[in-house]
Amino acid sequence: MLTSKIDGILNRIENPFETSEILYEKQLELLQTVKRRVPTVEIAKKRLDLQRYKLQIELDKMDEQAKNVVQSDRDDLAKMAMDGKKPLQVQISRLDENIRDLNNETQNVKEIEKQLEARIKAFKSEKEILKLRTDLLKELLESSNMPNEEKKGEIEMELSKIKEAVYHLNDELIGSNDLIFTELIKYGIQKDDAKPIEK
Repeated sequence: MLTSKIDGILNRIENPFETSEILYEKQLELLQTVKRRVPTVEIAKKRLDLQRYKLQIELDKMDEQAKNVVQSDRDDLAKMAMDGKKPLQVQISRLDENIRDLNNETQNVKEIEKQLEARIKAFKSEKEILKLRTDLLKELLESSNMPNEEKKGEIEMELSKIKEAVYHLNDELIGSNDLIFTELIKYGIQKDDAKPIEK
């Protein structure tokens, strides 16, 4: 009777381990999505840098023209030259702001990438330790040297603890995913891009 009870626990414990495997794969997918975001942002920044460079050249030419007009004592032309610079200055200011935002995004996404890598490593290590403990207990139960009834009870309790530990591990990862996605949504990465498993 006790052996059947333990077999039932062994069967039920596979479910949280299966969930852990799915979670792990989803984390790898999410990491790849985040990794792809960085070069995308960097390409966008290079385009803005090029736009700014071209506008700056135009602005420098207008500055030179304005200096020449001032030297000619033509106030009307000088005013026209100064007024002509304002739209370019506004565009450059907006580009500078966008470039700063992209720089911040790159830094933040890279930091999220590091956090994900560390979290995936820790999750994998913990789930493998729990799986190893379960496998060792299985081998003990299936060995020819069966433990006594008291020992079987201890194994039953240990398997129950492992099951709860796996559930807790999965819940922690799902909870931390919500925090990660709160940040990623700011940068155009949606849950559908690398959807984590729901409980």
